[in-house]
Order: sequence, then structure tokens, then C-alpha cells
Amino acid sequence: CYSSGDPHYRTFDGKYYDFHGTCTYQAASCDDFTVHLKNIDLYGRAPRYTYSVQLRFKGHKFTIAPRSAATMDGKRVELPYVRKFSDGDRVEVIHNGNLEILLYSKGREPASVRLVARDAGRYINADIWLQGSCASVTEGLCGSWNGNKHDDISGGSPNALGLLYQEYDAECPAPPPPYDPCHALGEAATARAEQICSTLTSNRKYPTLLLKVT
Repeated sequence: CYSSGDPHYRTFDGKYYDFHGTCTYQAASCDDFTVHLKNIDLYGRAPRYTYSVQLRFKGHKFTIAPRSAATMDGKRVELPYVRKFSDGDRVEVIHNGNLEILLYSKGREPASVRLVARDAGRYINADIWLQGSCASVTEGLCGSWNGNKHDDISGGSPNALGLLYQEYDAECPAPPPPYDPCHALGEAATARAEQICSTLTSNRKYPTLLLKVT
């Protein structure tokens, strides 16, 4: 799967589409990790570009971005960088002509995931490889890798797919909550309204009014 240019996407099953969201999006996943792409708005309008690709594994975030920027949990790391875990899993961040992240987990061979950031100056072209055991398990912008490219665009459009897998960040704040007319009443009126509502919704028993219908 890859994201290139402004940006164009190709799913694992070979579906091509364009998507110009400005948030961070889950691109792929497996049973013990997720991969995320962060888009950036360079010109205040479409098109947008991929700024970074990130591996999330065991509570840590490994990120590669333009100009050979490699970080773990937001802190710059010197390359090559290796993070080993007590169960034998490990994450490697290397520079092999391009920045790469490789995850070796659960004894999978080859790597569980390989991420490549091909530097384009102010943005990257991102390549994502998954180990075969993740087929039909992965979820995100890269599709489900089930051999059917026609079901990769969940919701029927790239925008719907993006909304399904987006998350908010500093450059992509969450929308404000819906307008609540009670907030415009003032404290006194709100308190009175709450008092009336509590009376109506309490368990207090009221006399029953019987109507005779003729």
C-alpha cells in the first residue's frame, strides 16, 4: 500500500483513489499494532500531502517524516535505532537510502510491518508492507487485503473512508459540540428549568386524573 504526491493512495488489493483530508488517519493494522498517516495542508487548500507515517506498538509511537526526522514518542532518535522488548519483539528505525521502520513481533518472518518514508522535501511518499498473516485482518485507508479491491472504499467514497479512520490532533481539531439553547438562558433560568425537570422526572407519585369518555 502507498500514499504518494497530493496524495494518491493504492490499497493492498490494488484500488487507486485520491483523498485530501487534513487529519491523521489509520492506514493499516494487525492484531498487535496500527499504522497511521498524517496529512498536511501546505497551501491552505487542496491538494494535501502526507507528512509522516507512524507505527504504534505497545504504547509507543515510532514516526518518520521529511528531512530524515525519526522520533519515538515525540523525541528525536539517532539512527540506526533499535527498541527491544522483554518478549523478544523489537522495532528498528534505519536509514537505508530512505527512512524505514521495521517491526519484528510474534516471531513473524519477514517483519510484521515495514514502513518507508521517501523524502520529497516538505512531505513524504509513504510505502507500507504487511506480513502475510495480517491479510483480511488489517483495517484502514489501505483496505482489508482480502483479495477484493471493490470493497476497499468503506462508506462508498474516499471522504467517508477518511471519516471512518480519522483522529483529531493540533492541526485537525475536533468540531465544536452542537449548540445547546439552554446555555443562552443564564444561570438563574437554567437552575429553575432544572428544578422543574427534576420534579417531573422524580419518583414522586401524583394523583391520577380519570376522564370519563362518553
